[in-house]
Amino acid sequence: MTVLELARTPAGWFGRTRTKTAKGSTARMTTSAALVIGTTALLLGGGLIMILSSSWVSAYEAGASPFTYFMRQLMWSFVGIACLIQPSELAKLALVLVGADICVRKGRRLWTIKDVVVPYGIIAGVVGLLVMIQPDMGTTLILAGIAFTVLFVAGSRISVLGGLGVAGIGASVMLSMSKAYRRARLFSFTNPFKDPLNTGYQAVQSQIALGSGGLFGVGLGAGRQKWLYVPNAHTDFIFSIIGEEVGLLGTFAVIALFALLAYAGVRIARRAPDKFGRIVAGAVTAWIVGQAVINMGAVTGLLPITGVPLPLVSFGGSSLVFTLTAIGILINIGRQEEWPPKRETAPVSAPAKKAPTRRAPARSRTVR
Repeated sequence: MTVLELARTPAGWFGRTRTKTAKGSTARMTTSAALVIGTTALLLGGGLIMILSSSWVSAYEAGASPFTYFMRQLMWSFVGIACLIQPSELAKLALVLVGADICVRKGRRLWTIKDVVVPYGIIAGVVGLLVMIQPDMGTTLILAGIAFTVLFVAGSRISVLGGLGVAGIGASVMLSMSKAYRRARLFSFTNPFKDPLNTGYQAVQSQIALGSGGLFGVGLGAGRQKWLYVPNAHTDFIFSIIGEEVGLLGTFAVIALFALLAYAGVRIARRAPDKFGRIVAGAVTAWIVGQAVINMGAVTGLLPITGVPLPLVSFGGSSLVFTLTAIGILINIGRQEEWPPKRETAPVSAPAKKAPTRRAPARSRTVR
């Protein structure tokens, strides 16, 4: 089933969430769904334009057509079928759906570490370990964020989530210090200009691109940093090329679109017809917006560089396919939203009827 079919089907992945609206229809185009569709279309269109602008130099140097990356991204956008799928991208969507199903089955039994760890914590840990072996620490952090969001939306205790958060931060620090190149990235994050030609090269060139754009940019296609100065200009660092060619206003527009997508996703999660849809909508929103925050934070120097692409904007086939699949599911949940949301309460049994009491016959009095 393609993304378009998911968005067009009334029930889609959530056949059991079919609910009738006040007018008697099972699904409709709501404001939340329209917001998701609009922001996705704008990010996709802007991403295609920036991929064409930022990648033609690399394609030309490799002896290929300047439109190579643009046409490949356009094909992935319309076809939506991956020939070479990255398992880590599939793991993100699988972790959302499996986690939502497990949490719904457990119900209110998510109050202890044992209930959280078995089995969802084990599944998330194994998936994260396999992705870490690739090695891909950036995707591992996103997977951890997805699992945390699933448990948070499902209603786990704050104490349990706090313990898991502390453990996750500790594990991230240990993994960051486990390899020499990771330690170099972490240390160069604090002062990339200390070694601008080696460990801090990516961060320095990215900030040069952002700074040279000014308020309105140097013009679409006229950027200089994509001429092999900024590495991966059409993937991980496309946001810096946006800042150089479209300026500060262009970067603010991208941030505003992701903020609008976050608002629409939270709105859909709040109005979802059942717990399963609420968890999936919240996790998908956290996945896409969180990945965007990590990417833009790394490009601007606010976060360490992790090699995570900008969703819907950066070049990447399998990443785009699974992101669009998740957005299709989010749109489908938004078409079934209810407001005000129903409260999940235990069924109340009807009060037992009291048996009618029979009065004793009155004794007759004799008059003397």
